[in-house]
Amino acid sequence: MLNRFFGKNTHSHILTFGLCVLAIGVPINKIVMSLAMMFLALNFLLEGEYKQKWQKSISNKSFLLLASFFILHFVGLIWTNNMGYAWNDIRVKLPLLVIPLIIIAKPPANSKHINYILIAFIASTFFSSVINVLFYENMIGHLEYDGIRGLSLFGSHIRYAIIVTMSIGVLISFLQQNKYRWLIFGLILWFTFYTFYSQVLSGVITLFAL
Repeated sequence: MLNRFFGKNTHSHILTFGLCVLAIGVPINKIVMSLAMMFLALNFLLEGEYKQKWQKSISNKSFLLLASFFILHFVGLIWTNNMGYAWNDIRVKLPLLVIPLIIIAKPPANSKHINYILIAFIASTFFSSVINVLFYENMIGHLEYDGIRGLSLFGSHIRYAIIVTMSIGVLISFLQQNKYRWLIFGLILWFTFYTFYSQVLSGVITLFAL
């Protein structure tokens, strides 16, 4: 719909912007992620082209696998004794279906847009990891810590450790296509250092698996 007023690529640019915000929110804040998902869903609905989107989605095996996962959840409601918990569980996992649907039905326009999203994710992870270390070492702020688990100020230390190793994976893929290799190597070294510094076993295992 917006393409009529602002140009044919308007929804595509909005999609990229929304995914960048979502990528920024992944390491730091669930509220940012939720707002980004609502923004993306609104853009998805306003764009229309539902028939084409539906056909593209059902032709994608990965999406069908995810959809079957959610169908099993709904079937499981027949046997649940705690309907409130069951619906909340589905609500929490809903982004696992919604985000792939949005991306598969109408993917980013080109590889440049995908790189913008990945760079936003890397930048957010880097700045949040630096803040974590600076606070933990009392270089800034005066927080009290009971142990190394408090290092992650932005959520679960296990989840954050896996996000850091995911960032290393993204950076390795950038080595193939980016001329700023010295910067990429520097970020890989920093994230590797952070993985061992945080002492999260899940992060270390994921790093070696990577």
